[in-house]
Amino acid sequence: MFVIDAASVAEQAGLDRRINTVMQVCFFALADILPRDEAIAHIKESIRQTWGRRGPEVVRRNVEAVDSALDNLHEVPVPGSVTATRTRPPRVPEHAPDFVQAGAGAVVMHSLFEEQLVAEQMAAHKFIDSRINMDAEARSFFPESEIFEMGSGSYLQRLQQLKTELGVPVIRSVVEQVSVPVSVKLSPFYSALPAFVAGVEAAGARGLVLFNRFYQPDIDLEQLALSREVVLSTSAELPLRLHAMARLYNRTGLDMAASGGVHTGDDAAKAILSGATVVQLVSTVLQHGPAAFERLGGELTTRLASIGYQSLQEARGALSLDNVPDAGTWERLNYARLLHGWQSSR
Repeated sequence: MFVIDAASVAEQAGLDRRINTVMQVCFFALADILPRDEAIAHIKESIRQTWGRRGPEVVRRNVEAVDSALDNLHEVPVPGSVTATRTRPPRVPEHAPDFVQAGAGAVVMHSLFEEQLVAEQMAAHKFIDSRINMDAEARSFFPESEIFEMGSGSYLQRLQQLKTELGVPVIRSVVEQVSVPVSVKLSPFYSALPAFVAGVEAAGARGLVLFNRFYQPDIDLEQLALSREVVLSTSAELPLRLHAMARLYNRTGLDMAASGGVHTGDDAAKAILSGATVVQLVSTVLQHGPAAFERLGGELTTRLASIGYQSLQEARGALSLDNVPDAGTWERLNYARLLHGWQSSR
């Protein structure tokens, strides 16, 4: 291995930081394409022909750089084995939570809804302030409501705590009047999604999350009451996201996150091929724990390699509307065609 401070050699010869002449000499000296003296003679002749019209001083300085190059070219012996005792620090700190060590690339905090803020404020008012001034003796027994937190304070404190402890980016799903990049989480219920996304991008958003899964209470017929349960997603929900991302890819400059229906490496591969920048995992992590990150990452890498893709960048958008061999398969007309050709299996 050879090293040279080419910038210093060029500056000492009065060529500022133009290192091309210096590096050219080093190349021919080491490549052994021509005898060293013959190669240097050709370089000097080329300098005279190229820079002669600029004046003799220009030629002289370039020739001086040639003569100085070999004097400043030094070989660095490379040992046959590693002798250094220092090691690189781990990419993920040992004290990081399990899901970070398993491969999670970022954390998306849960949404902070307006209804939560209003309910918290009204609860504090009801249980602290409601009895103040009811009689002359009770006033001093109640603490001032200002000592109780009302609003988004705990949420923001939790964000700061996560940012400090995790070592990976923490992204808020609800931001307002801030200087950080903003992603917008959309519902699938837009009749002209590309047009709406164009408006979102024009408003200054930097990313999209497709799609939001709304709270959907069910009806318990036995109890004749509403049933509130967390219904986890399944891979069956993914195609709706694939269709939207395939249509939007190359039609927006926003990054796209696939949210909902990603449970396996194949699911993630489909999202990337449709145009997703990243995928978000919730349901599969709730079911299988932090190990889901490592499993899904391995499955994704294996699947992409098996179909000829060596990187996410290479695979991203390969089957989008613009790139798929038959773009018509993404179009809505196929729904009518499928129904028209439907045959019962019974």
